[in-house]
Amino acid sequence: GYTFNRTGWENIITKFNGKLPLIVNGLKEGTIVQPNTPIISISNTHKDFAWLPTYVETVAQSIVWKIFLSENGYTNITFSF
Repeated sequence: GYTFNRTGWENIITKFNGKLPLIVNGLKEGTIVQPNTPIISISNTHKDFAWLPTYVETVAQSIVWKIFLSENGYTNITFSF
C-alpha cells in the first residue's frame, strides 16, 4: 500500500500557503507528436519536495484514465482522494 506523506503535505501548507511547488508544462492542444513523446511534464521547484511530481502525476493519470473510460461507455466512476 501507499503511506501518506502527512509531514510533506503539512510542509507545503506551511511553506507555500498550500500552493504546490511545481511547474507543469504541456504541449498546446492539437499538437501532433510521434508515439512515446511526452505531452506533459511536471517538475518540482524546491529540493525538499522531490516526491511531489511523481505523486501528482500518478493522481493526474488516474483521473485521465477514468475520464477515458467514461467517454467510451463505462459508467459508475468515482473519485476518491
